[in-house]
Amino acid sequence: MSKRANTSENGLTHQEIAAVAYSIFEQNGQIPGRDVENWLQAEAQLREERKRTPQSASPSRGGAKAATRPLLAYST
Repeated sequence: MSKRANTSENGLTHQEIAAVAYSIFEQNGQIPGRDVENWLQAEAQLREERKRTPQSASPSRGGAKAATRPLLAYST
C-alpha cells in the first residue's frame, strides 16, 4: 500500500495539515472549539505555500527526508 494513501486531492497529507493546524492553535492561545477553523486555515495556508513554491519531482521511495517539524496528533 502506498504511503501517500492519506493524501488529499490537493496533494496535502493529513499529517501536514494537522501539524500546521496545531501550530495555529498554539499561536492563537490554545482556544478550544476552533478545530474546524484552524484546520481550514491550515489547509489554505499550505495550498498558498504550494502555489508560491514550485514542486520538485516526486522523491523516490525511501529517499525523502523526514519532516523537521514534529507531527502532532490533532483531531477535529
